[in-house]
Amino acid sequence: MVESSDLLLLGDVSNLDIALSVLEDRGYTVHVAAEADYLSKIRQISPEAVLLPAPGISNQLKSNALSNLPGCIRKLDKHLPIVLLCDASCDAEYLQNAIVPLLEQGATDYIVDTDSNGLLLVQVVAGAIEKRHLFIEQKVQVEILARDFRRLERDQRSGLRVQNRMLPDSPAQLDNFILKHRIFASIILSGDSVNYFQLSDKRVLFYLADVSGHGVASALVSVALGGLSRRLRREFDLLGLNTSADVLGWFNKEVLNLNLEQHITMFVGILDDKLNCMQYSNAAHFPGAIMQTDSTTKFLEMGGLPLGICETRYEFQDVDMSAKFDLVLFSDGVLEIMSQTTIEEKEQCLLSLVQSYTTDIDTLVTRLGLDSQREVPDDIAIFTVTRSTSLNG
Repeated sequence: MVESSDLLLLGDVSNLDIALSVLEDRGYTVHVAAEADYLSKIRQISPEAVLLPAPGISNQLKSNALSNLPGCIRKLDKHLPIVLLCDASCDAEYLQNAIVPLLEQGATDYIVDTDSNGLLLVQVVAGAIEKRHLFIEQKVQVEILARDFRRLERDQRSGLRVQNRMLPDSPAQLDNFILKHRIFASIILSGDSVNYFQLSDKRVLFYLADVSGHGVASALVSVALGGLSRRLRREFDLLGLNTSADVLGWFNKEVLNLNLEQHITMFVGILDDKLNCMQYSNAAHFPGAIMQTDSTTKFLEMGGLPLGICETRYEFQDVDMSAKFDLVLFSDGVLEIMSQTTIEEKEQCLLSLVQSYTTDIDTLVTRLGLDSQREVPDDIAIFTVTRSTSLNG
């Protein structure tokens, strides 16, 4: 027994007593409508399915009129099941010439010889109704998912505004250095972050960080890292940090205290314009920073463990800065969009890009094709430091 469902039968029921009896025994209520008022009847009772006698069973419905009914019903309710009822005399040629066009017009199914196949008729009707219910349920779920997605997108865009407010200005001029960054998120939020600020002794501290993974979880860690960065800036003199390695060690301790599931790679640099020196430390950030001077363009090869893995000590390296000094940093997401096969080939391409063209960040974005990509598979950050020769003299 099924729950009570209304069916609408179009035409004369005199030859369908057995079929109607079987349907009613199974809990269906069958309403009858003539061709002239079937649309108003559909609006009135909202049937679960329409039963449409094929030519030869109902003499109230002419063949040419019948051929238009499925299409007319579809315009009113494009998902309302339409089951064709064929008499026992129909053969393959009849099905091909009379029934197939009706199926093409939108009829759902058909059954031959309803008197002998009453139980099959019940199954056909029940199946057609079930498919409709499933479609309606799926449509509701899709609408719910779409609504939830829109809400999630709004929330993420709000989060993006928070992230953007935490980023430093780009470009920014600190002492004799011009610092710029561009961040491309794989979704709305990014796990890549940068920061730079001037210390009380006029040195400039900067970092580029890349949280493992991407998406909301990584973005939340990036926001937490931004909070640590603000604290570092505010309390730097009180923390007793002397080197870039000390800075990485402090970040590592704080990240371990947060007990995060993600780890973080980070490159930290301290620029000293008076001493013509840059000191840097690397917590597994890859690819390596690219430094360009008057005489050379090269990777700064040194690394340690990512932040948040375990307690560890980091090293630092001092490099001399000539009058011309440029530094370019990429997060590892850039490797995902490059066409070269091996990591070594991709590294060489980045080195050649900086060496042959420019360290201008907008030009780098164009050369890498990022200005024409709507989506990227992983977060990508590009960060540049340029020593202002005009200010030096």
